[in-house]
Formats: sequence, structure tokens, C-alpha cells
Amino acid sequence: MTIAVWLDSDLATAFALLEGVQEFSRQHNGWRVMPLHYTQENVLLRLLREKRLDGLIGEIVSDRWLDAFPRPRIPMVNTGALSAITKIPSVIADNDAIGALACNHLRAQHPAALACLHEPANHAARIRRNAFLRVAKHHHCHVLEPPPHDGFAPNATWREWLATLPAHTALFCTSDPLAQQAIQRALALRLRIPDHLAVLGVGDHLMQSVLASIPLSSIPLPARRIGFRAAETLQQLLLRQPVKRLQRIAPETLLVRESSARPNLSDPFVARAMAYILQHLHLAPDVPALTQSVRISRRALENRFQRTLATTPAFEWRRLQIEEAKRLLTHTRLTLAVIAERTGWSSPHHFANAFKKATSQTPGEFRKG
Repeated sequence: MTIAVWLDSDLATAFALLEGVQEFSRQHNGWRVMPLHYTQENVLLRLLREKRLDGLIGEIVSDRWLDAFPRPRIPMVNTGALSAITKIPSVIADNDAIGALACNHLRAQHPAALACLHEPANHAARIRRNAFLRVAKHHHCHVLEPPPHDGFAPNATWREWLATLPAHTALFCTSDPLAQQAIQRALALRLRIPDHLAVLGVGDHLMQSVLASIPLSSIPLPARRIGFRAAETLQQLLLRQPVKRLQRIAPETLLVRESSARPNLSDPFVARAMAYILQHLHLAPDVPALTQSVRISRRALENRFQRTLATTPAFEWRRLQIEEAKRLLTHTRLTLAVIAERTGWSSPHHFANAFKKATSQTPGEFRKG
């Protein structure tokens, strides 16, 4: 049985999705997985016309594009959200969860203002933007947006709009390429990143981070898990079993890098300490390492935390880890052991005890609720 995997233009995302499909295929000896680059559309159509494929997984551009495929149509699973696909099942990133995660991260930077920049023609971008706005509204935060624009056009109006943003604005860009362009434009305007403008993207694309000239904070897409789930769904189609028409896979993490790792706090030492903590939530609180990074004595830093946040560095570190654990319990299927490791606990037992002390619920009870 030959299964084609139609790969995305971003190689890192494409390879991760392919790994997920291959992981599933190893459990099914009858599968042969054939990767096809997105530029090989003519090869894909030829294979379909010659009836040499039994199934297809990949990013479908649109329902209209799908209509051009030879009939009878083989079982297919879409893995992209450039547009709303209704004619075949889809397994895609939970773009609603991505927008919410972005808003909560940027709100934690204590910005003077929130802003959002998205690609209007992209279905996934619109969902991310709407979720960002919804969470901001829930927390009574106003979001600044540019006039209607074409996100990647050389003369896009948002390029001049960046110059109007107030100092200490936190900007969510619904893709890494857009974030990279925003950073380059901001630097051309002599805006300091992240002090004047904190920027967050989506996709964790290494090339965009390099082109941005500053390490780019980003939300990685769960491509490997999407690939595995898409393969599961395709297998169900091949067996003529019922499937869900739309399955969303939530992101597991947010990678905090230099472009958004400087909270807008009145005390610069506390701001730098918080930036360090946000980048090290996977580690147990290490106040000596924190003070060494900030270049201040422990006592002085603790006094500054008390004046600025009415707490201690260690307590704030653990509080943020508990908040991250809540998100992982709510939006992912990760085991408690993996969540404990990702949030800096030495064992699931210690994590469960600390979580219950902080929330009055066990991690399992919280997840069920």
C-alpha cells in the first residue's frame, strides 16, 4: 500500500510531519511512505491518474484545488489550514490555542500595549488573530492593529504603522515570516527589540530567526503529532471506519527567545530576571544562577522582587511553572511525567504534590475538569 505525503514548503515542518507519518507506518508493515515535495504537483497528479497511490496526506490548498484531482478520489487527509477544507478530513494545528497562548505570553510581559499583525488571506492566521483578540478582550486589554493590508506586500501599510506603536508594545505576528519582516522594519525605524517592541511569531522557523537578526520567540507547530494523527485517520478511512472531519492538535510549548524576553517592569533587574525565568521554566528554580545572570546579589534581587512584584524570585519561578503545567494539562495529551519534566520538577510525585498545594486539585482532577 503506497501512501504519498505532500510536504510543506518549510523543510523543518515538512520533515517533522513526515516523521510522524513514518512513526505510524512502522506499526503497519503494509505501508510504503512516498514523500513528495510541494513543487512536485505534476508528479502527484500523474501518480493519481495512474492509480499508483492508495492514500494521501498533506496540505491541501483549497476545496477548489481538490476538485482538480483525478477521480475516483483516493482516501486523503488534509494537514494544512491555508483555507477552510470541507471535502476531506483535516488534522491541523489548533490555531485557536495558538492565538490564546500568544496573548497570555505577551500579557505576562506587562506591556504598555498589545498589538497583532496577521495575513488576512490565510485562514489559519485569521483564527490565530481572532483568538488573540478574544483572550485580550477577556482580560480587558485593547489590541492595536494596522489598517487592512496585504501582509507580505512590499508596500504593506503595516510597515509605517509600526512607527506609531507606543513604547513597550508586545506584538503578536501570526507567522514567523511576518515576525521576521516586522523585526527588520522595527530595527530600520531604530526601535529596540524587545525593549520598545517585543515580538512573537509562529512556526519556529530557524531561517526566519536568523534573517530577523535577533533570536525570535515562536510557537512551534505540532507537526510530528499532526503527521501521526493524520496517518491514524487515513488508516481509518482505508478501513472504511468513521472519522472526525476536523481534528485540532494544540501546541505543546512556546519558545521564549530574545525578541520577547524582556518584561516591561519598572525595575530593570527584575525585568532581566523575569526574562531569564521565562526561558528556563523547564529547570528547577536556581536563584544563584539567576543572580549570576542578572549580575546582582541574591539579597538585592529578592528586595527588588518584593518591591516590584510582592514576591520572591523562587516563588515567581514556581508560579509560572504551575501556570505552564495548567496549560499543558488543558491543551495537550502529554503524560504527567513529561509535564513534570517540562516544568522543572524532579519527579511526577513532587510535581503532583506541588500542583495540588497550589491549586487544591491533583493534576488528573484539573485535566478532567
